[in-house]
Amino acid sequence: MAEQLAGGPGGPVLPDGQLETAQFTFHGQWMPDENTALIGLKNFRTLQNLRYTNTSIEGVQGYTKINAVPLANTRILNGVQLVTDRDVSSWVLVQAEDASGGKRIFANRTPIPEPGEFEAAALYSEADGAGLARFSEAPGGNIALCDGKESLIWGGEEMRCAGFFTVSDAAGANPKDYSEAVNDTLATAGHFAPIGAQRFFLAMSTRPLKGINVKLRTTNPTSSLLAAKVWTGAAFSAVSGLVDNTAADGKALARDGKVCFDSTVSTARPYHFQGLYLYAYLFELSAGSAEIHNVSLDAPMQPMVDIWDGVYREPVVFQASRAGVYEDFTAEVNYESNIYDPIAAKLGGLVATDHVVIMFEERMSAIKFKLIAGKVNTTALALTVKYWDGSAWQAVSGLTDGTRDSAGSKSANQSGTMSWQAPDEGSEFPTTLFGVTGWAYRLSWSSTLTAGTEHDGTQVDLVTGIPAQAKVRAYKFAAMFGGRVMLCGHTEGKEGNRVDFSLPNAADVFNGELSSQGGKQSLYFGGTTDLVAGCQLYNRFGSNIFSIFLALKKGETFLLHGDNPEDFKIYHVNPAIGCVAPLTLATADIGFEGAEGVTRQVAIWLSHAGLVSFDGAALLEIKGIGRYFKSGPWQVNRSALENARGWYDSQHREYNLLLPVGAGVTECNTWLVHDLERKRWFEKVPPAGKFPQSGFQVIDQAGVRCIYAGRHDGRLMRLEDGASWDGEKLNQICETGDAWLDDNIFHETRVRRLKLIARAITEQHTVRVSHLANAVVTGIDVAFADTDDDQWTNTEDESRVRDITPALDLSLGQASAEIVQAITSTNFLGRTHRFRFEVSTMSQHKAFQPIGWGLEHRRERTGV
Repeated sequence: MAEQLAGGPGGPVLPDGQLETAQFTFHGQWMPDENTALIGLKNFRTLQNLRYTNTSIEGVQGYTKINAVPLANTRILNGVQLVTDRDVSSWVLVQAEDASGGKRIFANRTPIPEPGEFEAAALYSEADGAGLARFSEAPGGNIALCDGKESLIWGGEEMRCAGFFTVSDAAGANPKDYSEAVNDTLATAGHFAPIGAQRFFLAMSTRPLKGINVKLRTTNPTSSLLAAKVWTGAAFSAVSGLVDNTAADGKALARDGKVCFDSTVSTARPYHFQGLYLYAYLFELSAGSAEIHNVSLDAPMQPMVDIWDGVYREPVVFQASRAGVYEDFTAEVNYESNIYDPIAAKLGGLVATDHVVIMFEERMSAIKFKLIAGKVNTTALALTVKYWDGSAWQAVSGLTDGTRDSAGSKSANQSGTMSWQAPDEGSEFPTTLFGVTGWAYRLSWSSTLTAGTEHDGTQVDLVTGIPAQAKVRAYKFAAMFGGRVMLCGHTEGKEGNRVDFSLPNAADVFNGELSSQGGKQSLYFGGTTDLVAGCQLYNRFGSNIFSIFLALKKGETFLLHGDNPEDFKIYHVNPAIGCVAPLTLATADIGFEGAEGVTRQVAIWLSHAGLVSFDGAALLEIKGIGRYFKSGPWQVNRSALENARGWYDSQHREYNLLLPVGAGVTECNTWLVHDLERKRWFEKVPPAGKFPQSGFQVIDQAGVRCIYAGRHDGRLMRLEDGASWDGEKLNQICETGDAWLDDNIFHETRVRRLKLIARAITEQHTVRVSHLANAVVTGIDVAFADTDDDQWTNTEDESRVRDITPALDLSLGQASAEIVQAITSTNFLGRTHRFRFEVSTMSQHKAFQPIGWGLEHRRERTGV
């Protein structure tokens, strides 16, 4: 069937001079991919700052600034919100770039959605050469950030305390565990830690700190000071820059407050204490007493760390060298027995020149001995532990021997843990011994271990190890999947297709069987080309609910399914469609109407050919904006597509897309919005040079969501707020297509009257209606004649525009009616007719809310 040109209202053709009427609603759609002569008066050639309703269109809102004082780094590139259950319930973080390319992270603690300034000092200064900050939620109320140079993490200024003990002295004697008590908000009996009888207390953290927040049940009435130290690997060392904000009138712990000190990221080391391996901070109250009922921690934004998962490791080798002959006890020390039927390594009688070699599959920071009861060493002697540096055995530093007796003179006298400061990566290497490759540790004692009968005087029943920290490498972006942090794109290591992942619900643990284990269980997606984006999707297929991880390269789509490393499986969904703009990836949480009529969650992103959606089963093109991806004046600058941004507005069920359109354009200058419910597009057009350049969703304490957007003038804006573009006019424009009013291309018609109906609003606003005649259909060469006194002008988009004076002005302000209407006489002559409706507002919510319009026209001439 041949394509038909768009006409008027249809119906019989009337004789020359007889008036015909036509009526229209505003229920069409913007169709930028179609020639205006094919969309008629029911659809729109232009639809700016007007969104769809179920029956018509209405004005969008503009934006208002969050921060009146612009950031020093003016180019806001990306942002995220950290929602907490603490005193500061919301943090907004942004990455901003200065003129020289330096990037810093800034934080704003103002409650959503109120205006307020960013903190004066940057939260973090990124490394030289850092790329786009890719934020992600992380377990435990944290935000992860990857920029290609570092993998960072931050949990606000009030992190959960990982461990809290009162102790009798600096050595940690007589520990009492109040970890649960200080983490709840209760202050009743059993929910506080008493400080006084034991003046020392130990706060432990999963990452280095710069302060702790203390809330008191009872305050200290005695003049005193509070000292603070940090474990640095071999000893507790005094922190620098200590400021005790709990002090008042010369009394420490006299009020609620924060104990602040300089960042310990570069000096703190994990500490073995009471079965934990965490960063430790020792505090001493010089006099008096107090009761602490809540403690939270302030850890600066910092590179991610790898904290022990709490699972002891089994040795793969346990060999005892006695007079140069090795005895293999590997099986014995991996099986727990008892005094009545001991199965153990018999070390009795080993002399100072003998030794034990223990090997593990990972680097160790501690080895735990469980000795058979009554079969322990009773001789005064000391332990030495050595590691392999690639060419020789080297003594560990900071050795603490937990197997010594209470006097500290007899090693191997009781069950306990031998710990040390693990050497830096690159200083310790695996080796092959006894046919096994692993990390080896050589233990020896300064004198003869208690021998007993047939060497049974000293018996080790069970041996386990605590792994050393591994360095968390730099990745391109982070994402969440199955309660894990997914670190994606190890580009610095030339493994851009690699993904490492944390333990479930543990943002600081990247070891153990449920993690990627430092590369042993890393995931690799396809070939060596880089991953660029990823996100988690939930969906129901049949009666089952599935969670999948969507992984995107520039030209390929993958998904990951499974709950744990043992059942992870990667699928190659599409070898030709990927993501060219990583920050356009967003999920529509309310669902999307699929072809099967089933509501599903979808991911939406920008491919090289346009916008696509994926629900875990079908990868579909979102049509309607194809002109931006084809040659012509509307084409995007493909070399700058990485700067495109996209986000989902859940309040309006709309996907927003920012594009750099035009040759040489690098900043986004086109703002397209897709109504996911009605599957239609419209434009948002703020003043030139004031387009958002990033956007992200935030949520207030009542659960209401809105969108914050960053501009390149150092300001963060709240979208869909206010009736102007931050004090500048918001122009709402809809322009129809072209139409032959009597469906005959040989006729010239004259519009004699025009009528417009709209909803009344409370303030005085005017709708300006313009008429445009005689659009030129591409490929048709027509000579136009000016037969009256109107002035014809030629525009760049090949249309002939007649400026009509006077235009129709409709006043929308009406206090006594729900609708307003106006009718005017006109003298619009043309072969085709197009109409443009425009309202400018700075103060009225929604403003233009049209209901319908109509016209009276007649055939003027034929054969023209």
